[in-house]
Amino acid sequence: MGLAKTFYEDGSVKAEGNFEHLRIKVGWWKFYDRKGNVISKRFFTR
Repeated sequence: MGLAKTFYEDGSVKAEGNFEHLRIKVGWWKFYDRKGNVISKRFFTR
């Protein structure tokens, strides 16, 4: 399990959360617009 972030082309954070095993999203993930504002939160289960 580990913290992961994905990025827009300009380097700003697009999403962040945790991965487990073969890159399966788990727990709370936050998704951002290009200005850094949280646009959604989603909880992933296995």
